[in-house]
Amino acid sequence: MRMLVLLDDSFGGRGGVAKFNTDFLCTLSKRDDVSQIYVVQRVPPDDDFGSLPEKISFFYPKKKSNRFFTTNALRASLSSPKFELLVTGLLYLLPVGTLCQRLTGARHATIMHGVEAWQPTNHRLANQLAPRVPHVISVSQETASRFRKWSGSNGQIHLTPNSIDLQKFTPGPKEEYLLNRYGLHNRRIIMTLGRLSSMEQYKGMDQILEALPELIPLDPSIIYLLCGSGDDMDRLKSKASALGVSQHVVFTGYIPNEEKLDHLRLADAFLLAGWGEGFGIVLLEAMACGIPVIASKLDASREAVREGRIGLMVNPLDRAELVSAIMKALSITARIRPAGLEYFSIEEYEKRLNRTVDVIMAS
Repeated sequence: MRMLVLLDDSFGGRGGVAKFNTDFLCTLSKRDDVSQIYVVQRVPPDDDFGSLPEKISFFYPKKKSNRFFTTNALRASLSSPKFELLVTGLLYLLPVGTLCQRLTGARHATIMHGVEAWQPTNHRLANQLAPRVPHVISVSQETASRFRKWSGSNGQIHLTPNSIDLQKFTPGPKEEYLLNRYGLHNRRIIMTLGRLSSMEQYKGMDQILEALPELIPLDPSIIYLLCGSGDDMDRLKSKASALGVSQHVVFTGYIPNEEKLDHLRLADAFLLAGWGEGFGIVLLEAMACGIPVIASKLDASREAVREGRIGLMVNPLDRAELVSAIMKALSITARIRPAGLEYFSIEEYEKRLNRTVDVIMAS
């Protein structure tokens, strides 16, 4: 089986979407019935990705380019032998994906990650094509439900949540070099890790800053460690100053992959409690490190904690509820993985994805 996969980012990319796509490609490359996976990507990798599985042919531009993406996707579609499975990685790539499907006659599926599928996109043609996609691979039920509500799609939904490598992310001590770097000795650390983007204020970082004036009297040792970089950092720093909590907030900037595990292990509680998260793989990574986590009742992050069975949930817009949840999480001192996290293991992910592909190819 030859596969054509059209994506925004994957190998060498940053964030949950790139992680999902990388796992997706690596899993499918292991299938005995797959001979080639031809990947056309719209944006270049952020970081060096090393070697690729031998079945994967990977094409990406030197800088973000719609022309490169379209040209190479169409060129691949005209190659021989024909592709048998086509996967489009985001809704707004559907116009190119649909044309490629018509050229190849391949079975077609679209991946949906989160807010990009919760409402109509800015691309009219993509919105018109969305209801016609026969197979939807969704990382969360929340995303699938919201997509169906606006699009009227009757496509088959294949729920395939993100995965966690339980061999890589493990409990461990707080590393001295990071405690020294940020001045965190004898501090109780609440953490958020993610892009500090002005377009992603739904991640709830403002609400945590606003809760600090109530948290600090309850535990003066509290530090909010905000890990990540982006165009919203200066605004968040100004807000911390205006709230009078700057001494209790540390902005780390971008965290390289080789330091990610050590940073997660700094946390006494980890939060991803907003209202626009499509899943929240970083919650899985924190739980795998034995860190108590707080997800949101208002978005798909609640699915990452299995509706409260393996992590806390909160309405982040309810200040009293948020403060109470943070203090509860900080009271949990044992660094133990929650029972049930294995549901998201890479092994379970591979089983789900392989079943999904079998169903699509049999349709």
